[in-house]
Amino acid sequence: MTHASLSNWEYYEIIRNAANSTCIGHLEHAAVVIDGLLGVPYLNRFVKSLFGLEDLAHDDDFVSVLEVCVWPVVDRLYGC
Repeated sequence: MTHASLSNWEYYEIIRNAANSTCIGHLEHAAVVIDGLLGVPYLNRFVKSLFGLEDLAHDDDFVSVLEVCVWPVVDRLYGC
């Protein structure tokens, strides 16, 4: 039986290594900045509002939505 993996960092690592290093560098930097901003209580809701997601209470849910940004890279590399 196949099981879905909700946290499959190995898959994203393959993409990170295969994609354009400049593009991936920008995505990595954005992730670090957003993660840092989410850790500042008075900025948390503001950062989420920039993406229209200010009503999401849990940071994990917010970040899961942002993971969608990786899919254009997948599409370009693998023609999904």
